[in-house]
Amino acid sequence: MSRTNSLTFLLILSFATHYLYGESVISNDFWQERLGDQLVVYTKTKALSYLYNIPYRYRPFKYSNLFRLHQMEPRCPNRKRFAKVIFIRNRKTLEQALKKYRDTNMDILYLVHYFTRINPFELPDDFREGLRPLMQLRKEPKMVYVPEGATTIAVHVRRGDIVGFKPARNIKYHTDEQYIDELAQLLERLNDPIIHVQIFTDHNNPAVLAKKFETNLRARNLPVRNIHALQEKDKPGREITIGSAPSKCDAITDAIIRDFFSMTSFDYLIRPYGSNFSIMAQFIGRHKEVVGVADDNPYTPRWVTKCVWTRK
Repeated sequence: MSRTNSLTFLLILSFATHYLYGESVISNDFWQERLGDQLVVYTKTKALSYLYNIPYRYRPFKYSNLFRLHQMEPRCPNRKRFAKVIFIRNRKTLEQALKKYRDTNMDILYLVHYFTRINPFELPDDFREGLRPLMQLRKEPKMVYVPEGATTIAVHVRRGDIVGFKPARNIKYHTDEQYIDELAQLLERLNDPIIHVQIFTDHNNPAVLAKKFETNLRARNLPVRNIHALQEKDKPGREITIGSAPSKCDAITDAIIRDFFSMTSFDYLIRPYGSNFSIMAQFIGRHKEVVGVADDNPYTPRWVTKCVWTRK
């Protein structure tokens, strides 16, 4: 489906379904967290709007003014305008409310928050295609440097350094060795002559992390070197370069947006098992393969385990 057709489909759906449920609409509740979490809430809300033909009404959230959706989505009226506000915990909650209030002609606002249980990855492809243009930036994003003609691998290493948070190992935080193992396995499978690996991280010193990756991969007899050490005269038979974007730009938002959209454009993605930042990059990206770093925690949420990712 083309971008124009996708946008037309979403706008027609938004206005036409108004007549199915009167003035009732569905919107995203506020969740003041980082970019990945914000986009998860938005995507879950749009998923329920899609599944139940309830008009979506946009309530601005952190970072949303940077995206095309800020201009394209119809705005939600003040919640005081509605006779009832219902918080949606899962599909069953929504279905019960729709049945209960279907014939009452009440103006109802259904609010979806972060913990609402719905997985957008399970929806048909046309849903995902429809959201892609809305979740693009209003202006062209800055992207990280990639060598011309290279097969690209993005590695999202979540550390928590920048926000001063040092968590214990869980579904979002893994050891450096786990990432290196996954990367080495992928590199050994690829026969491409030029490969560029880019580390996206909130590590305080990304260059140190890149050096650790480089040293460990070279110890496995992989022809890896830092992108900054590559000379124009070098014409190797097979070259694997590794780079790291600075963790801090003139504004932290610029770094976040640069990393997010750069990550969506890479051929392969290796991500923390449960990081919403790279899960959403996966959602709007078109990667050839996505690998979630292995997680053996039996309490890993279904939202994470049901994401589309592969280990070939």
